[in-house]
Amino acid sequence: MGSRHHDHIIEVLVDKHVCLYYVYKRPGVDAFLKKVAEWYKVVIFTASMPEYADPVIDWLDKDRTLISRRYFRQSCTQHENGHFTKDLSIVDQDLSSVVLLDNSAISFALNPENAIPIETWTHDANDEALFELLPFLDALRFTDDVRSKRMFFNVLFVKNSLLKCAGISCTLMVETLNDEARLKQLGYKQQLLRSLDAFANFGVAFSVMSEPTSVMPLIYQGIGAGGTVPTSRHLPTPRFEDDTNRISYRHDAGPQAMLVSWPIISFFSGCVGASMGEIVSSYPTSGGLYYWSASLAGPKWAPFASYMTGYFNFLGLAGINAGTAYAFGQFFVNCFIASESSVVVEGSYATRIITFVAAVASLVISGWLASFGSKAVNLMSKICFWVNVIGVAVIVFWLFIESPTKVPVSQLFSTWNNFTGLPDGWAATVSVLLACLTYSGYDSAAHLAEETANPAIQGPKSILVAIGSTFVTGYVALIFILATIDPTIYQDIYNAGSYGLMAIFVNGVGVNVAIGFNVILLLAGITTVFGLLLTHARMTLRSLVTVPERATWVIVLINILILVPSIFSSPIFTAINSFGVIGTYLAYLFPIFLRVIRNDKFPRGPFNLGSWGVPVGIISVLYLTFSSVALVLPTVYTDPNSYTLADNITLDHDAYVTAYLTNFNWAPVVVVGVYVIAYAFWFISAHKWFTGPPIDSQTIWNRDAMNQRDASESVQSETFVTKSFEDMPAEVKVGTAQEFLVSKDRE
Repeated sequence: MGSRHHDHIIEVLVDKHVCLYYVYKRPGVDAFLKKVAEWYKVVIFTASMPEYADPVIDWLDKDRTLISRRYFRQSCTQHENGHFTKDLSIVDQDLSSVVLLDNSAISFALNPENAIPIETWTHDANDEALFELLPFLDALRFTDDVRSKRMFFNVLFVKNSLLKCAGISCTLMVETLNDEARLKQLGYKQQLLRSLDAFANFGVAFSVMSEPTSVMPLIYQGIGAGGTVPTSRHLPTPRFEDDTNRISYRHDAGPQAMLVSWPIISFFSGCVGASMGEIVSSYPTSGGLYYWSASLAGPKWAPFASYMTGYFNFLGLAGINAGTAYAFGQFFVNCFIASESSVVVEGSYATRIITFVAAVASLVISGWLASFGSKAVNLMSKICFWVNVIGVAVIVFWLFIESPTKVPVSQLFSTWNNFTGLPDGWAATVSVLLACLTYSGYDSAAHLAEETANPAIQGPKSILVAIGSTFVTGYVALIFILATIDPTIYQDIYNAGSYGLMAIFVNGVGVNVAIGFNVILLLAGITTVFGLLLTHARMTLRSLVTVPERATWVIVLINILILVPSIFSSPIFTAINSFGVIGTYLAYLFPIFLRVIRNDKFPRGPFNLGSWGVPVGIISVLYLTFSSVALVLPTVYTDPNSYTLADNITLDHDAYVTAYLTNFNWAPVVVVGVYVIAYAFWFISAHKWFTGPPIDSQTIWNRDAMNQRDASESVQSETFVTKSFEDMPAEVKVGTAQEFLVSKDRE
């Protein structure tokens, strides 16, 4: 046999002559057989004579614990051409649970639906065919009938054309499993009813990024400036002197920056969505980012990776939930401001209380809706989509048609305002924040994967279509709304703070229609909070339930507690709202980063980017890092010269400190604080008991262990093989013919 030394020698008596046969093991044959014997009842069905086959089987199964039965040539049907076929009904009458591994198509001609072909081994020391079959065999034991023609078509296709590609074992596994079987292989039992269709899944992802609760409320920040000037006669006087929603660190560079940054941020968000789609295609669980980080990090780092990802994802979603609910409260209060009601007094404690109560009401209503069964959620998810699409269309086109102002698009793209007191380059960086705040939460499609049919395909599709739809609808909304604003009143729009959008409506269509627009925004706000609660509750799901009702109401309570500081201090609420986006982006970053650096361990699902996976992942990581940094940068300059006493020389310290703290970007304080607390808790206690979610260990990490095939049979894997006795050469390769049967009786 050349340079490689044989693994075993057997003596066979042929016509009263002793023949020596040198036996060679296919790489991984021992470990393969041992692992498969844990999953199945193993039977050897060979066309060889027992005089040879028995000694080989005895050698492979020294303790007689792996092979349950043996069938030899006498059980085969011999044809005139000398070939042998095997009738699997001899092994088991119920063929729905019998699988044959064989390298000869003639051998399984009678039962092709039950056969898994395997390539003949030719002494390749790097052969991994047995390892690549393990994930499939692991998954196959969860199916009702192994004879699925679609399943075996996929097997033959992969075996013939893609077997040598990296990660193909998991591609094979994911493509051939039904949804519940894939979850079982990932370590989970089916917990949620699969009642959501693809459109409902997409509807939630789209609603979470909806323009009524992201783009529209933040337009005043996009066109605003840092200074304070007298309010223009074109605008109703804002009723808030100390507007709780005036996020001063969002003073950026006007329409030009918003319109230029929107497609750029949309492109990079699409890259993130594509990378995320790859991962959800392989790991379609409601745990989403939390589970992905654990599986991609590997057994050693899985607890820490999932712990940090879960921490930031949970708090990020909590911040976004609370921020969206607070936007609902602002819409509610703005109705009173537009009608000049005496109920709302500018800057008053009572006004903040009303805003808070309205926000809490939106959370309670959304929590009640999210607690319904999956079929009701399926319907409401579609309603969410149409409310947002139709609502945006009505507002945008009605406003544009009725508004007396029509600014040319060319002028919008050429209008640059920088009132931040910061350099233009810095202000341009700040200008991307409106788009960044919009493109968050699209991982909701992944968190709803367990309730969606065919999630390995529909999850990625929902994420990418939602991002693409948001780009189109958001850009159209921005252009049409900005075109109705007189450029001479940009500063006044900012001075109106959270009332800025309502001021635009009033100027364009009058008070009554503006209030009607605000009612549409209230409905859209409810749909967004509903979608976020669905996402957040599914992420925290642990018990065997069909609807995570308790988790939903716990999330509602947490969001209410987060909103409480907004009654007393707007900067604290602003910090929480900003951290919501930063936390979400950091949670996105962890699994994508792990997917890039552990590319050789990443299991491709039916949706994958192929050779583009790593480059797109790198772009996503860089973008998420940039955005997270941009969100914590100082974004407005508080000029001390504006806070002097009557002599215009002496600094008014109290006024300056108050303004500085109001303008201060508290997001980095919150981000660093949460990280320090999380890591300290991990170091002190959590590392001792926190294990993270179950990971996909039966597919990828077992393969890693088996690749350490030095000598010890206890660490290696198992398989079997034979050849026709009369054609058998003096060199025998165990694992080549692969005449190996498994039955699902053992589980």
